[in-house]
Amino acid sequence: MTMPVSSLTAGELKPAAREALLVATTASLSRVSGGWYTPGRRITLRVADQLIQRGLARVEISGGRHKLVPTGSGKMLADVLRQRRAGR
Repeated sequence: MTMPVSSLTAGELKPAAREALLVATTASLSRVSGGWYTPGRRITLRVADQLIQRGLARVEISGGRHKLVPTGSGKMLADVLRQRRAGR
């Protein structure tokens, strides 16, 4: 059974996300269920919470899975994540 896609606020993220979140990057984007994502890219709930609070991403639920998807084109989200990986 497929659940309708819905958005979560930052406050709802931690209790709801029991599995790893998938996050988009500009390197490899796939379109599914109204969101962009790339499989296998994992980030912590703390980082996901910060991205949501800054308005760079939102959480969608599709088919019982939680996905972190960028707002807009995803370029700003990808830039922020690249900077974090570079240690800036």
